[in-house]
Amino acid sequence: MKNQLLVLLLACVLASCNSARRQAEAIAIEFGQKPTIVYKTKADYRQYVPVLLTEDRQSLLSYPAPQDLYADGELALPLPLEDGYLLDRRGIGPQVAFLDMTYEEYAQLPKPPAPSELLARVQEAAPLLECYDCGSVRSAEQLNILIRGKGLAKCRRLE
Repeated sequence: MKNQLLVLLLACVLASCNSARRQAEAIAIEFGQKPTIVYKTKADYRQYVPVLLTEDRQSLLSYPAPQDLYADGELALPLPLEDGYLLDRRGIGPQVAFLDMTYEEYAQLPKPPAPSELLARVQEAAPLLECYDCGSVRSAEQLNILIRGKGLAKCRRLE
């Protein structure tokens, strides 16, 4: 009886995995439009302001003005996805670093700090574990389907 229950449970798990993979495979991804950046970090930086560094990670490439941290009237914090992934709402890339200032703190500033001050406030110069451009896929629901079904391989991995 225990063996039959174990076999039934294993069959259900396998069917669930196959279903998730089939759903992920059904999602079409087109590139060339505005990128959809999905990423995972070494630590929880969701509340912290992203900046972009040069390839050697020694200088700032770009940083936001305080008013640039908003999207549709609210702070543009990344949206949490399944398995620790995040959906970018600010325009990050593989050269991202996170300041030690939260979105709330930075948004209160009358103007951005000097680039040298921002560079000194970088928490970690290489915080990403993974970063993908999922092209035309915009909804968190579809991105979660890709994550569950191991379909992020369909996205373009950014290094």
